[in-house]
Amino acid sequence: MIDYPDTNRLYPFKNYQRLCFLKNIITNPNIIVGDFTYYDDLENTNNFENNVLYSYLV
Repeated sequence: MIDYPDTNRLYPFKNYQRLCFLKNIITNPNIIVGDFTYYDDLENTNNFENNVLYSYLV
């Protein structure tokens, strides 16, 4: 049986605070990500929305 990370947790690894699941930090309704989409940032994982340069609405 495969043990998958819990996508409801902000950080999938307890001792590694640089990598987070994006769906738990995104507040902009125009940014859509999957359950297992993650982001790794050296400074602050909450900076992801500031790094989105283009938003294409479908």
